[in-house]
This record gives sequence, structure tokens and C-alpha cells, in this order.
Amino acid sequence: MAESAMMVLNQTLIDCVAAARRDDPVAQFLAIANGYVEWAHRHPREFRIVGSMPAGNFEGNERLMRYEASIHELMIRLLQRAQASGLIARDQDLVTFVSVAHTFAYGVASKMLLGDLARWNPGSSDIEAARTNMRVFILHLLRPSGQAVV
Repeated sequence: MAESAMMVLNQTLIDCVAAARRDDPVAQFLAIANGYVEWAHRHPREFRIVGSMPAGNFEGNERLMRYEASIHELMIRLLQRAQASGLIARDQDLVTFVSVAHTFAYGVASKMLLGDLARWNPGSSDIEAARTNMRVFILHLLRPSGQAVV
């Protein structure tokens, strides 16, 4: 089931990136965040199964690792394009950002599925709050060169 879930996640993210503006790698990266939230919302059981797998079990499965590596490579490529275009700072640590973004997205999706996120975002549904939180997080941390974090 985990392999199937990761395959669906991978395809969802690819479709979301393809639907985003081709000339804007930051928009495409945001599309990945939205795709992850949508996948978790549509497949909560699979989200929980993949998320609760012990690292050794996940890492011991070549197909799971290949799907995960494919997602990470896509994220890194988009961020590298954004750096090359001056859309984000050249000193941005891309590998760490992907790790932190995944951790944040997992937490946001978990809170969304618990029905607990809207409480922190008055006037929004849980899924709307998840999308908003991901957007704010990404745009706050991915910033152009010379722009300070406030």
C-alpha cells in the first residue's frame, strides 16, 4: 500500500507542477506544496501509513526510496532554477530547505487531517488553512537575494 501511495503522490506532484506557470519555478514549488496537501486530504489513510513507517522499513524498500528521491530531485531542480533566475537567494541551502519544507508540510497535513488547523486560521476550512500556511512558509523562507527575513 505504501508503494502505491507514493506512486500516486509522485504523479500528483508532477501533475501540479505541469499545471503551474512554466517560467516560475517558485510557483511550481508552491504547486508541489499544494499537491502534497491535496494528496493528504484525498488519501488520509495512505498519508498516515507512509508517515508512520519506521525509517528502516522505508529505507529498506527500493521503490519507496526511488519515489522519494524523484520528489526530492524535482524540488531541488526547481529551487536551483529559482536561484539561477535570482528569484531566491544564492546562499539558500536547498537541501536543508527541502528537509524543513517536508517537515513543515507533514505537520500541516497532519493538523489538517486531525481537523485542528482551521482553529488556528479563523475563517478558513482545514484545507484552506493548510494551503495558506504552506504558501506563507515557502514565500517567507524562499526570498530574493538581499531581502531580509522580518
